[in-house]
Amino acid sequence: MKQSRILTAPLMAPMAAAFLLAAAPLGLAPAMAQSAPPAAATPAPPSAAQISESQIDSYAEAALEINSIRTKWEPQIRQADSPEKAADAHREANKEMVSAVQNKGLSVEEYNSITAAAEADPDLSQKIVAMINEKR
Repeated sequence: MKQSRILTAPLMAPMAAAFLLAAAPLGLAPAMAQSAPPAAATPAPPSAAQISESQIDSYAEAALEINSIRTKWEPQIRQADSPEKAADAHREANKEMVSAVQNKGLSVEEYNSITAAAEADPDLSQKIVAMINEKR
């Protein structure tokens, strides 16, 4: 078991970055909850078999775009001279991230579901990492 972790360690660094990117839209849930009706329960993430190649491709493209958006906005958020200005910048960054996901043909919910599925499935994680690396 330890050996497999060592062998996959080089793959996990990019995947960790992808999951950090993916966490940004997860943070949107409270803001989006105001306009969405409450859900009865959080659905289980889809299995890798339920996620198409097209969705993985869209996810990878969105993750790369989200990374660019985060890179652009993080300094402004950190250097804001008031909590209000930081919150405003954070909201703008979130809007751009939502647009990035939607422009790639996914809903925020689908994007987050793929993230959850990849966190639970190492094979799916590796597939996503490969797709992200291919697109860089």
